[in-house]
Amino acid sequence: MNNNVAHVSVMLDRCINLLTPAIQASEHPVIVDATLGAGGHTEALLAKFPHLTVIGIDRDADALASATSRLAPFAHRLRTSHATFDQIADVVASHGFTKIDGALFDLGSLINAAGSKRARLFLLSRCPARYAYGSKPITNCSRDC
Repeated sequence: MNNNVAHVSVMLDRCINLLTPAIQASEHPVIVDATLGAGGHTEALLAKFPHLTVIGIDRDADALASATSRLAPFAHRLRTSHATFDQIADVVASHGFTKIDGALFDLGSLINAAGSKRARLFLLSRCPARYAYGSKPITNCSRDC
């Protein structure tokens, strides 16, 4: 990774907009950031929604430590786990939750020779309630909602 290049969270505003209805519909909302990475999406969500708890998951222990440091101002509303996103159910349960209100998966970007970026970003949220946790496979809500 080139440390001289600042990380830019992909589709940040769109992600927040898509998760907002699910967050606002719950008294104590819980969102999973299944690929916490640098923590940009989670930082924006925690800053915007003071009643939100985020469970951040990352398979990279160094990235998890860095994001945890970055997100220290929100430590009371952040839970982290060194895991892979296919372990979401176990991670959620390990933090004492029985349901989530949405999930964010940043599956990475593809960088071509010209340097342009295309990212695949998937959201699972109650958009509307037809996407309850565990009832359907991960869906591209930016298309379906």
